[in-house]
Amino acid sequence: MYVTGINQKAKSTPFYNRVDVARFYVEGKPGKNVVVTIPHRQFLYKKVGRERLKINRFVYGCGLSKRGSVRIRANGRTPLLCIGAVVKIHAKNSAGRYSSAIRFEVNYK
Repeated sequence: MYVTGINQKAKSTPFYNRVDVARFYVEGKPGKNVVVTIPHRQFLYKKVGRERLKINRFVYGCGLSKRGSVRIRANGRTPLLCIGAVVKIHAKNSAGRYSSAIRFEVNYK
């Protein structure tokens, strides 16, 4: 994600055709519910330098409900699941390319 500007929000909305979101499938027993949870305090790190942006919140999309749950289909696989993020850009943050690996947990119910 390329970040520029001050005192604004940057949001990667979780749609099927977006490359700036985490996209994945979960496989398991058909008919079972799956809940995706994300630990707090995750960051985007600037490609060059030591700057970072705190992720304010995560947004579930594609096949995930707003609370991060989905049911495994009859073929043993969920539909495409997507997770986006919202960050606040402050005056102290310099423009540049920021990226991160998102840690998340998948729990079967």
